[in-house]
Amino acid sequence: MSLKTMVSIRAVTLVVSLGFGVYAHGQDPAPRGIPSRPAGGRETLQGAWTTKVDGRSLVHGHCAFSYGRPEWRVAAMETLKTSKSKRWRLGKDDWTTFESNTPLKIGGVELEGGSYLVVLEYSAEPVVASLVFLSPSTAKSRRWDASRADETDGGVVVPLSVVEGATPQSPLTFAFSVDAKDPIRLNLSIAFGPYRFGVPIVKEGGGFASVEAFSLNDSIGFGPGGTDPFGRRFGKKRNAQSEGYSPRAQAAVDAGLEWLKTHQSSNGSWDADGFMNNGDKKVGPLCDGPGRPHFDVGVSGLELLAFLGTGTTHRLGAHKECVRNGLTWLAAQQDAEGCFGPRTHQYTYNHAIATLAMAEAWGLTRAGVWKSPAQKGVDFAMAAQNPYRAWRYDVKSGDNDVSVTGWMAMALRSAKLAGGLVVPDDPMRNAHDFIEDMTDRDTGRTGYTKRGERPVRPEGKAIAFPAEESESLTAIGLLIRIYNGEKPQDSAMLKAGAELLSKRPPVFDTSRGMIDMYYWYFGTLAMFQVGGDQWKQWNARMEDVAVKAQRTDGNFSGSWDPADAWGEDGGRVYSTAMMTMCLEVYYRYDRVFSDR
Repeated sequence: MSLKTMVSIRAVTLVVSLGFGVYAHGQDPAPRGIPSRPAGGRETLQGAWTTKVDGRSLVHGHCAFSYGRPEWRVAAMETLKTSKSKRWRLGKDDWTTFESNTPLKIGGVELEGGSYLVVLEYSAEPVVASLVFLSPSTAKSRRWDASRADETDGGVVVPLSVVEGATPQSPLTFAFSVDAKDPIRLNLSIAFGPYRFGVPIVKEGGGFASVEAFSLNDSIGFGPGGTDPFGRRFGKKRNAQSEGYSPRAQAAVDAGLEWLKTHQSSNGSWDADGFMNNGDKKVGPLCDGPGRPHFDVGVSGLELLAFLGTGTTHRLGAHKECVRNGLTWLAAQQDAEGCFGPRTHQYTYNHAIATLAMAEAWGLTRAGVWKSPAQKGVDFAMAAQNPYRAWRYDVKSGDNDVSVTGWMAMALRSAKLAGGLVVPDDPMRNAHDFIEDMTDRDTGRTGYTKRGERPVRPEGKAIAFPAEESESLTAIGLLIRIYNGEKPQDSAMLKAGAELLSKRPPVFDTSRGMIDMYYWYFGTLAMFQVGGDQWKQWNARMEDVAVKAQRTDGNFSGSWDPADAWGEDGGRVYSTAMMTMCLEVYYRYDRVFSDR
């Protein structure tokens, strides 16, 4: 297989060709999670290393600078000429920020993937300049302010080349170009007044044969049409704003992830019935809400999906150690045939969810350590599918149900999007045919194992949680139809199904048995794909329910009570992961049809 690697830059308003590369500028808000004050519009310069595999372009890593653009003032020259190793704010009104989802070497200095604040360190005696990459968490804890950058210390110091006496450049301008002689090297140049600063940026693990420059739409790695199917997650605030995002929703996600991190076991798993032992008795009573231990693999997969949904990987993000440990544990649960977890009752749920998590980890990072488990998981999923039908609780059991099929279809869909994995089209087509058989043509409702029947409930839960209050299987049917190319504006069954979901929006009412986080999760994914007013109305209800129901007290803070029909199976770790992912839908996946 030949690999052709390309470096491309996202252009929001203007793209200028520079031979082997491009540079771009466009307004963009400051990234989330960075200490800042309101600063109005900012400029973003973003680069993406894109590998061409089997004719498909896949993002292999990206980096981005976000900065304000001050105008050059002649008086600044005298200040710089007398500067003695002082740090300066590199930008206007706020911090300049940098983020990367891959390890880099900048000017020969190793920099881990992550988010940073960037300042300029400059001395005129002799002339020496460096970029300094600071930790946002350190800045927050020490209350550093961008207007007093000279008070900062430490950080990763990267030497810059300096040229003086050029034609004055105003305002401040960052630019990327690709080195024609070294195609894995990206050159950063910073121009301000008569000064030109420069430094090479090299992606770790390079070795690519050639580089091409090409024009991209403004969604490269950040939305519909981009080459990275999971790239929206790295620009989550930007992508969420147009979809009904609110700061309180993201605050709930952050709190949910923090709870999940705190309640992770030392071996990297999430213990469905023992997670509460990881709490802190000093802050109050330990959590309740245990699940069933034979679902440990599945709930651990769900927790990982919640972290991966925000772009957190084993290399990037505040919880990267948590993700690394979780993925390592999950990979160790795979047997020689590719099945994740022991083959106990309903083990195909565990396997499908674990495969989904491993496929997304591979797609987000291109780390080979996750590729083999992902491929083996896909292979086992395909081996378990009934010939020309779907899935249930065992390998080719002869039985089929829409619930297990939904998780298997999600796993295969993400594996296909991730690229580099062998995922034939027939399994998804067969799943689509099964959904057709299970859907009532008159109502649009998708059944469980029979056409148009209501969702199943655990034994003894049917009265407390009436099945007629849920359309979980219809939601799964909508997703599988859309993933197989049916368009919401053209498909009668999609229109009918979406109407059923619209009549059953999320309601957190324990007295009427209307809490169904399983339904809400698939319903949110489906309605996001449907789009339009139906999505807006669903989203408003979903956010309101989720934010109000999230616990804020003691060890429970950040979690959701396992108050639905499946709470006794998955427990608090299940309910917290599902509700967190409901609030990540803004940036977790692209829409299949971007005109929605």
